[in-house]
Amino acid sequence: MLALVGCSNAPERTRIEAGSVETSASGGLKAAIGIAAGSRLVPVLDTDCHLPCSTTQVIRPASADQQEIAFWLYQGTGSELVDATPLGTYRVSWAEQSERPSQIEVTFTAEPDGIFLHAKGQPNGGALPVTRDAP
Repeated sequence: MLALVGCSNAPERTRIEAGSVETSASGGLKAAIGIAAGSRLVPVLDTDCHLPCSTTQVIRPASADQQEIAFWLYQGTGSELVDATPLGTYRVSWAEQSERPSQIEVTFTAEPDGIFLHAKGQPNGGALPVTRDAP
């Protein structure tokens, strides 16, 4: 489950490789950053999102045994993945945490110097590692 819940400025972040921060004449992103959902691109940072911009997605682990989540990230201006540029697969893990978080907050941020991911577990708010799979 993904739910848009707000903004965050996170100190421990992972740069999204190959993500472009090209801006339009109005100062917003030229192309959305989104998550793959089947053959569709579900934006998390919309086209024309004015920099800096940020959004947080809340994910609840599906089972007590789940130890990570993975995001297949793309950048594009349409709603179809076939027209989007793949940015990589990113994983958030809580396998090394002393207790299983009840929910994970993943923040996507676009700034003039890059696009970033940050994750934290709730209820304690501790940062969780975000890694990129090798291409």
